[in-house]
Amino acid sequence: MWGTFFVSAVLVLLVASILISMHKKKRSGQNACHCGGSCGSCGCSCSHK
Repeated sequence: MWGTFFVSAVLVLLVASILISMHKKKRSGQNACHCGGSCGSCGCSCSHK
């Protein structure tokens, strides 16, 4: 039981840290999607289209 709780807590923290990192990058003007300049082929919402 404690193992399941521990693994669940670690996964929640991991996902939360990823989401926070993505949010910070978006607010600072960076894009989490890296298309290498060819935005037409990557499908991301690029800022340099």
